[in-house]
Amino acid sequence: MLEGKPIVVLSNNDGCIIARSNEAKAFGIPMGVPVHEVKSIITEKGINVFSSNYTLYGDMSSRMMRTLGEFSPEMEVYSIDECFLGLSGFNRFNLHNYGLLIKKTMKQNVGIPCSIGIGSTKTLAKIANKVAKKYPDYEGVFVIDSPEKRIEVLKTIGVDDVWGIGRKYLSKLNAVGIHTAYQLSTVCKDWAQKNLGGVVGLRLVHELNGLSCLPLELVQEPKKNIASTRAFGKIVTSKDELAEALSVYTARGASKLRAERSVAKQISYFIRSNPFSKTYPYFSTGHSITLPVATSDTCKLTAAVLRSLEKTFRPGVRYHKAGIMLSFLRPEGSVQDDLFSHGDTEQAKVLMKTLDELNRRYGRDTLALGSAGFKRDWGTRAHNRSPQYTTSWSDLMSVRG
Repeated sequence: MLEGKPIVVLSNNDGCIIARSNEAKAFGIPMGVPVHEVKSIITEKGINVFSSNYTLYGDMSSRMMRTLGEFSPEMEVYSIDECFLGLSGFNRFNLHNYGLLIKKTMKQNVGIPCSIGIGSTKTLAKIANKVAKKYPDYEGVFVIDSPEKRIEVLKTIGVDDVWGIGRKYLSKLNAVGIHTAYQLSTVCKDWAQKNLGGVVGLRLVHELNGLSCLPLELVQEPKKNIASTRAFGKIVTSKDELAEALSVYTARGASKLRAERSVAKQISYFIRSNPFSKTYPYFSTGHSITLPVATSDTCKLTAAVLRSLEKTFRPGVRYHKAGIMLSFLRPEGSVQDDLFSHGDTEQAKVLMKTLDELNRRYGRDTLALGSAGFKRDWGTRAHNRSPQYTTSWSDLMSVRG
């Protein structure tokens, strides 16, 4: 069991520390530091080190959101590990006890600890969540349920911990003597509108005062672009390996595109060497390809990228990173054929649906185009990756009676 033990998670290719447990933070491990710079502390303190495991994170996030969605008819998924629940009409509930029930159910169903902040606005709920994390006596749940408690809490919260206050505004606020969330909540509306980004700043001050200005976004806006990029686990010099990588990234982007029931009119790609190398010159190139008809077909998108790669590849370059981006997205039902080109056929749609279903059931890349290769020696380094317990048959836990 790792609960209560120091843990750090590494970025792609096991380069930098991008997440830390509270126990690891207590040992002075900073965010974003290259792992080799703190290797002595990791060894001395027995800190557990893990590579990023996006497949596992994504599946656990889906389970978490499904569980949370059972507690309210209104839910906005804000990020992979955070969401807002609407509690209007829950006045007869003891909200602290309700939060404890949510926490208990999450732990039981998903195995993930969570903290819960409850307030009359999104901004106050975020602040309450910070309080719930910081003070163990609240058992991971904190409710701002009165004007007196709101003022008391805001006086303890630094203005840099207010949702929406970044470096740009922090220095401006500090310069005029505003250091706490409470001080920010007392500024006049005209000053907030003039100095904090217009209506955005005005809404923020209203939210701190308990007036909700940011309604729940119950329907997620379709993405405007979909990208898939990675740094290689080793230096790549051959065109075949670049073609494999771009095929893999295109397939992943196309899968996301189909999941949103969208199609793309343009696909762009880039290939480049390491910009920080002191030994070899930097090289970067790429191309944007406008398709005759918008599509989500992995075969069509990959073929377009690989045709272009034949022209842009330069022998002798030590390639370090590549990626693709799908742009000019639109709903799949809005595609119109032209006189010379046609959209995806029903047969092609069935093929893509089958590909997605097999990869969903048996694990990503179970079924792939031949151009994506098999060995993929260029893949991201992840020497400390935990098993993908919930999405891979080969990683299922063994239970003995």
